Amino acid sequence: MRFGVMTLIDNVPDALSGRLLSPHDRLREVVELAVLVEELGFDAFGVGERHGAPFLSSSPPAVLGAIAARTHRIRLFTTVTVLSTLDPVRVAEDYATVDQLSGGRLELAIGNNTPFRTLDEAADHGPALVGSPARIVDKILSQHLAYGHALQFFSVDSAGLPFARKAEVLRLAAAEVLPQLRHELPDPLPWPSPAPAGAAEAAR
Repeated sequence: MRFGVMTLIDNVPDALSGRLLSPHDRLREVVELAVLVEELGFDAFGVGERHGAPFLSSSPPAVLGAIAARTHRIRLFTTVTVLSTLDPVRVAEDYATVDQLSGGRLELAIGNNTPFRTLDEAADHGPALVGSPARIVDKILSQHLAYGHALQFFSVDSAGLPFARKAEVLRLAAAEVLPQLRHELPDPLPWPSPAPAGAAEAAR
């Protein structure tokens, strides 16, 4: 199994301090989070699509393009693109551009967004990294038994959680969750290697 981190770029006040990031700072934080995700050995980073407050993810191609410029290995996902509300030609053009900028790392996922009805349902069945490492491992193993999926996304979007706390949660997951899951669920995805930087220039 492969593992990624996804975000819908919610921008809400910190539940403890009440501090609200500016849109500029929140978007920069997302790019830094993607850089950290790559450093920690995750396989992918995804940006979802939402239109309207409190989300800042109305333009995933722009965000993924910024992430592509700062990363080198991780696959870049749309999680997900709501094609029914968009111009499909423009979607194809935008994401083809991101794919070229990233060296062929873009993965386009199309679907719709179905919110969970309760916090317990989101914790038990959603991508949130909630609970002990053992609980998270058990959740993913049971989901894999039911669905047989080969790619699992996690989320650390939660009530304005500060970046330092998100980083702490991801480091714990990388150290105590991913190794056990990779042992239990060997990787079936033959992902291609990204195009090396400067390959186009070298070929001239």
